[in-house]
Amino acid sequence: RHSTAITVTGHTDTIADPQFNYRLGLRRAQGVAILLQDQGVVEADLFVSSHGDADLMVKTAREVAEARNRRVEVIVR
Repeated sequence: RHSTAITVTGHTDTIADPQFNYRLGLRRAQGVAILLQDQGVVEADLFVSSHGDADLMVKTAREVAEARNRRVEVIVR
């Protein structure tokens, strides 16, 4: 299906400091965006962002490794 609104959002766990995690989440999201572009998605249709460690799937304390929090969400509208 052709969509002109695709959001790619990177997330991390709480191991590093919040600024590092924001940048890491952004790099993850950018990597997925590149994969989508390689499959024919138009760059202008992508909105790439990061939540870093601010939107945990599994709530943890700081400095806790949790693999389920390290993810990229892709929402196609």
